[in-house]
Amino acid sequence: MKKHLPSILCSMLLASTAIAQTPIGLYPGAVPVTLNRTDVMSNILLNASVPNLAPATNANWDFTTVTYKPLTTNLKYTPVTNFPNATMSNLVIYNINPTQHYETNLMFAVTNAGNMLYGERLTRQAFSLNTSNVLDSLVILAQDVNYDVPQKLLVFPTTMGSSWTSSSKSTTNMTITYNPLATNAPAQRRSVMASNYKVVGWGNIKASYPNGAISANMGVLQIESTVSSTDSFYVNGSPAPAVLLAQIGLSQGQTNYVYQRNFYRQYELTPLVSATYTDNTFSQLKDLNLNRERFKLFEDGVNEVNNNKSISIYPNPVVNKTFSVKIADAKTGSWTYEMVNMEGKKIANGALTVSGNTAQVQMPAAATNGFYYVTISCNGVVEAIKPIVAL
Repeated sequence: MKKHLPSILCSMLLASTAIAQTPIGLYPGAVPVTLNRTDVMSNILLNASVPNLAPATNANWDFTTVTYKPLTTNLKYTPVTNFPNATMSNLVIYNINPTQHYETNLMFAVTNAGNMLYGERLTRQAFSLNTSNVLDSLVILAQDVNYDVPQKLLVFPTTMGSSWTSSSKSTTNMTITYNPLATNAPAQRRSVMASNYKVVGWGNIKASYPNGAISANMGVLQIESTVSSTDSFYVNGSPAPAVLLAQIGLSQGQTNYVYQRNFYRQYELTPLVSATYTDNTFSQLKDLNLNRERFKLFEDGVNEVNNNKSISIYPNPVVNKTFSVKIADAKTGSWTYEMVNMEGKKIANGALTVSGNTAQVQMPAAATNGFYYVTISCNGVVEAIKPIVAL
């Protein structure tokens, strides 16, 4: 426990939700503002099969030959209420040892300004200090931790070369028992979190599905980030005794860093690939995770189908839930459409009445604002798959 507690206490704010990108740019209204699902990130074995992840433009990052570990990380997204400004929660779980783990709900919202992280929602969690006294423990209390200034996970518009920074302060309330110095004494961790983000590359990613099939190339934007948390610890309102901090492997005013390169597919809130490094030169990988389930959201070859230039949708973004499908070279046959949301669930389908190479589509009244894919078919054969944003 002594070995792992520092990273748990000092890095639990450093995980971040991710926002979807495009190789060209990201703008308000082009990403979903709510999610209700669990994404599974598969851990990749760090060996020679891992592609070079250095910043590049028009790059091709090939993950089709990587070896996956049995380890996975679950990212659970749910709508939230009663947290100032936040509309979504991302549950992040840290494994401390085989019997203990730490959980935090990161509270964020997608706004016209970008993706903003407003704080954390914590449940009560107790951790043994693994001292000679079995009663010694650290208890994180159930609470909402508000940042004095939100962390900017993304700032609109985002294009190649965009960069932004954030600095936030917060306080986490705890209790500690460490005989003979303290028994169930009130304690605090006072943190200053600083972050730096920059769009450093773009290109295409392809990977293998869980069943071994190979995905199509998928356009991504590469964002590099450095996030630090400088923490001070207090017991009974005073700086924690050095002997106590030494016993549990902490130091006053210590700073922990997380260095990452994340790769985001257009219009999505979670990264396809997340790479964590050991230092600020981004030269040594610490761990690498790939969201294999998100690769299989759409059928093989979706990007190639989407490149059918003879079919277009306008206006896009869609307003008033009505849009037109223009088919420049409309062949004779039965034209149909199907719409799916970000979770791959079908929300509408039907026939297209093509008149003068154009057909009108009315979205369901219950459809919410956000991102969708529209599949256009003729005589049962897919002709194009187009992304749209409903406003």
